[in-house]
Amino acid sequence: MPLFNPTEIGGAKYHWVNPDIPTGNTVVSSVTANPKTAFASTTSIPESTALIGGIAHITGRGLFGSGVVSLGLTISVEMAGIVVATVTVTPALSLTNMPWYIDIVATILNSGQVEIQGSASFSSSLTAATMINIRNLAPFTMSTAGGVPVTISAQYGALAVGGTITLRQMVIEVF
Repeated sequence: MPLFNPTEIGGAKYHWVNPDIPTGNTVVSSVTANPKTAFASTTSIPESTALIGGIAHITGRGLFGSGVVSLGLTISVEMAGIVVATVTVTPALSLTNMPWYIDIVATILNSGQVEIQGSASFSSSLTAATMINIRNLAPFTMSTAGGVPVTISAQYGALAVGGTITLRQMVIEVF
């Protein structure tokens, strides 16, 4: 069961962590088609906590492998059905169980606008990683009415063979 007692978590108004690693938290690449696939771990930030001046800190972490053909791997974060952060890497061939993460901070501005900044990392060996800065060039409008669903998705490039990515941790904190 997700944790819903924010008063004990560093002053957060809302705190959620995936309580397990569901079967749907692994995406496997295919030789035929590789559609964007949402991981099974998902939640919705309650409307009462998504207030102007608030900050949502969203983190996803897991393991990935690249297989024998690597044509790119894209991770996306969506809030309220809007893609707010996307990163793409072309990992080296035949990687197995390598760590990855995406970490974004969403600031809720006036009139429902949201500003996103963050970073992502994909390991290329046990001692090296590709770091990617995530930025948006302008705030975007997003409704917080009824809450803000948050989803992390993965997509391998066309014809990528043997790749897998698993979301092992998803943490959301709203301050």
